[in-house]
Amino acid sequence: MIEGGEKSPLFTMSDLLHTSYDHKSGLLVKSSTEESTGKMHVQTFQDIESNLEVAGHMRNDPAYTAKGIKQSFAHVATIPAVVVTELLGVGINVYTASAKDIVAGLRKLHKENLLTTTRKLWRG
Repeated sequence: MIEGGEKSPLFTMSDLLHTSYDHKSGLLVKSSTEESTGKMHVQTFQDIESNLEVAGHMRNDPAYTAKGIKQSFAHVATIPAVVVTELLGVGINVYTASAKDIVAGLRKLHKENLLTTTRKLWRG
């Protein structure tokens, strides 16, 4: 907020470089460059309410977890793109990290509600 109760604009028209929206994922990406410094800023936005809802249903359905384990498949979390970016910010690349590290990262970000199981799926 700026003085007078008006919301400050996310970007001024002179700073706006690019805005993109992916209708499938609901991911909005806005980028701008500060004219005075040349520094680029990228912001991502995503409504993850449906992800939270799906993860909750899976987590609270013991048959879902049991079926997955019997088929040697364990669905640990549903991670929207905006959270993938947050995890990268704490040093976790979901494409190369272990499930244990991803779960630890979600907990570090206080995003446990994206977990789809309450079971420990690794030994050690």
